Amino acid sequence: MKLKLNQNDYKILEALTKYRMMTVNQISAVFQGNKTATSKRMKAFKKAGLVETLTRLLGRKRGRPEDVLCLAEKGFDTLKERNVLDPSLLYDAVAADAIHCQQHQLLMNWFRIHLEQAQRVSPRWSYRIFTYSSPLLPPGPEMRPVLTEYVPSANTKGEMVKFSPDAVFESKDAQTGKHLLFFLEVDMGTETLARPDRNPGDVRDKILNYQAYFRTQKYKRYEKVWGCPFKGFRLVFLTHTQGRLCSLCSLVQQMPPSDFIWLTEQGRMFSMGVADNIWARGGKLEAPAESILGSLCCHSPIPNIGV
Repeated sequence: MKLKLNQNDYKILEALTKYRMMTVNQISAVFQGNKTATSKRMKAFKKAGLVETLTRLLGRKRGRPEDVLCLAEKGFDTLKERNVLDPSLLYDAVAADAIHCQQHQLLMNWFRIHLEQAQRVSPRWSYRIFTYSSPLLPPGPEMRPVLTEYVPSANTKGEMVKFSPDAVFESKDAQTGKHLLFFLEVDMGTETLARPDRNPGDVRDKILNYQAYFRTQKYKRYEKVWGCPFKGFRLVFLTHTQGRLCSLCSLVQQMPPSDFIWLTEQGRMFSMGVADNIWARGGKLEAPAESILGSLCCHSPIPNIGV
């Protein structure tokens, strides 16, 4: 018997397109549903061939492994039949097997889901976001991917360096009309902090790129993308452990100017929410934590996610 889909089902399939892969916890958090009911529905999706299960992994806490779900080709075709997706979009662009680090993608998903939760709690502010892994991104300058950036090299005079943030988002305060621009880097502790030989490819090099990006004001191109003014930007690092956070903060403090860099770890985000006072500004862990949203600070953890 063919599975009958309702409006919410189509929204779940569309979310799997944008997020590329999701756990049942993430789906239930996005749609504020019951985890047991969501799990049951996903089993029906899988039986109908709409979604696929990737390799299983443990959640943030010890216990039963979580299923990681992605859109199957049949689910992709179902969305195309409803004209939800661009007719020229290919399944390869949404297939999860192109994602190299599953844990990195899932943590980035959680950041995005926490932004959504903060918006529910404090509707005075809103946000728009682009993630590097989304297949639905608009083209950037000269038809390059919209998140591709070029800055002058810190090592070779006259050379330009290419880099891509994990995500770019902007927030708007509905009361004041003020816009803030953010760049997100999700850190899983796999990159070297600073190579002794100063060769590119480490976190230090990444920070130098953002400093050059800030200094040259190349971020101003996002004023045309989103139709609003930006005066500077905030670079936010989300890492996976407290120990890695300490190491990143130490590095950031050694690389002024770094006041525009904000850092936190996933435990703080899950316990308090992404918009609460969980961030070390400029890498200053010894100072009181702040909110990346300033006066729009709000306590917004996601309830009952069980991760």
